[in-house]
Amino acid sequence: MKKIKQTGLDQVGGKAYHLLKMQAAGLPIPDFAVFAFDFFQESASSADLERMEEAYRSGELDLSQLSQQLQDWAKEQFAQEDLTAAENWIRQEFSQTDCRFAVRSSATIEDGKASSFAGQFESQLNVKPDGLKEAIQATLLSLYQESTLSYLFEQGLSLKQAQMICLVQVMQEGGLSGIYFTANPKGILNEHIIVIGRGLGNKVVEDKIPTTMVTLHPKDQLFYTEQTKDSPELSQEQLAELQALVGQVSQLFGPYMDMEFTFANGQLYLLQARPITTLPEGQQIILDNSNIVESYPGVSSPLTISFIQEAYASIFRSLAQRVVGKDAPELAAYEATFQNMLQPVNSRIYYQIQSWYQLLQLLPFSKKIIPIWQDMLGVRETEVPQMPVHLSAFKRLQIMLRIIREFWTAPKQMRQLEEQFAQIQREYEASFSPDADAEALIGLVSKLKEDILAHWDITLVNDLYAFVYTGLLKKSRRGGAVQAEIAGIEQIESMRPALALQALTAQLKAEENAAIRQAMASESPAVFLSRQHPLVKEIVHFIHEFGDRAPEELKLETPTFRTHPERLLKLLLQMCQQEEKKLAPQKLEEVQKSGWWTNFLRKRAMTGVKYRESSRLNRTRIYGMMRQIFRTLGQQLVEQGLLATPDDV
Repeated sequence: MKKIKQTGLDQVGGKAYHLLKMQAAGLPIPDFAVFAFDFFQESASSADLERMEEAYRSGELDLSQLSQQLQDWAKEQFAQEDLTAAENWIRQEFSQTDCRFAVRSSATIEDGKASSFAGQFESQLNVKPDGLKEAIQATLLSLYQESTLSYLFEQGLSLKQAQMICLVQVMQEGGLSGIYFTANPKGILNEHIIVIGRGLGNKVVEDKIPTTMVTLHPKDQLFYTEQTKDSPELSQEQLAELQALVGQVSQLFGPYMDMEFTFANGQLYLLQARPITTLPEGQQIILDNSNIVESYPGVSSPLTISFIQEAYASIFRSLAQRVVGKDAPELAAYEATFQNMLQPVNSRIYYQIQSWYQLLQLLPFSKKIIPIWQDMLGVRETEVPQMPVHLSAFKRLQIMLRIIREFWTAPKQMRQLEEQFAQIQREYEASFSPDADAEALIGLVSKLKEDILAHWDITLVNDLYAFVYTGLLKKSRRGGAVQAEIAGIEQIESMRPALALQALTAQLKAEENAAIRQAMASESPAVFLSRQHPLVKEIVHFIHEFGDRAPEELKLETPTFRTHPERLLKLLLQMCQQEEKKLAPQKLEEVQKSGWWTNFLRKRAMTGVKYRESSRLNRTRIYGMMRQIFRTLGQQLVEQGLLATPDDV
């Protein structure tokens, strides 16, 4: 056995290679030594390994028998090994008798890109000097465990390629230990994951103690912590120390590393480091939740995620057909783009930025439009991917002419969309029944998607229409008057539910409606809302008009006044107990006299904003219809004993 000071990765394995390089760079590594077995270099050993592998591959030995033969052979080889190098190192470097060591594997086949062998080999902790020989032998024999051999052959490796190198490292009795990943192993590259626990790091790795997980976004220095019962906290000072050390390691080996560390006696030690071997390969995907987080904050249900992914794909496919041509052959290359406008990660929803860039590049003057879009949404990723298909100059001219046509006719098409939606809503109310069977309800979902999503892309054109004319109007008239006019239209639409709620409360407070207040407090919502009293009818009408408005209303799992009318009744009773605060209806600022150009711009800006706000309300109603159908399906599944509660749908 010989002590190795420095060599290549393929000669000493990943653990030893990285430790040797970090030691040379002056990083805080506990003292260690790397030892190689002499017998692996002998030609007789190679012949023995070839013979045993051939016996296995020919069927003469099964895997269990091969494992036993190899371990017996390794014991014989080890018995003849000269351990003087290890004994001398301990004697020279560590005279104290209470010194403890960690004996770890660093096999030549370990921690590779194609095969990691994670958790396959033996490690011994708290080894006394007199137990070192036994611990080294145990590490050697783990090379030939049955599970290790199975994995080795699965990876297409041979026995001759597998050589065990032993690491002997001074133990540090850390009070706090853990693992630091400089990328989320699930594939999120700009997210660091830190897992910590009290005591030795191996118990954190094996998940045998309460642990805390810290998810860190280093670019923004934002992080959140997930603790379990009795798990420790990571202080700001410790986090800063770890980040500084991680930066040094990344400079040595690259950005995506898996590191074990410990805090012992106030000192941070790096125990080992290796590349993260579980990261998916292939093209990187850039995700961003700017803007969309307003509609889908926090965690969303699988039902919501699947629905909005399909909705976005359908709407943007229709938009592309609108500007490129419905039967244009170029669109076939964009199908993957349509399917990946959104990406869920840990049940949170993000834009997949490359897909948006690819669609934006279909527009004329896209190089000028993309920076404006980035600024509007707060998107920071600036690398724009190539288009999936080349567009000729003639095709680009066609696209420009189509966009001009769609842009110019957007108000007319929005008016038609509102008329279509009103008809669809009437048909839905006539078709939906809580007693309908599952087949009928699922058919209704399909019909709604077909009728609505096929035409909803015009709302995106209208958004652009409103944006362009509002921008031009602001330039034509300096000052805050334009902003007040625009805000007035937005507020009039958004204030309608609040003003209607205020009117209901005022009527409920009236003395002649005391009996209605009493019934509202004592009766079930279903019984109360079935009353034929005029005020009750107004409450039912409010639910019909605005029952889908709620915080996080675009999540299908969100309870609303329509799905949970008891919430509205409770709110009305609470408002009756409060001191009256009147909301004044918003009025548009008096329009100042101006020239024909300003009036031209104002009229179109106001039209675009008005249709944008009304389409948002109708979008909320679409989600309300879907929510009602799915909750009805959930109730039926509860009655069949397939779900515990309707919300589980």
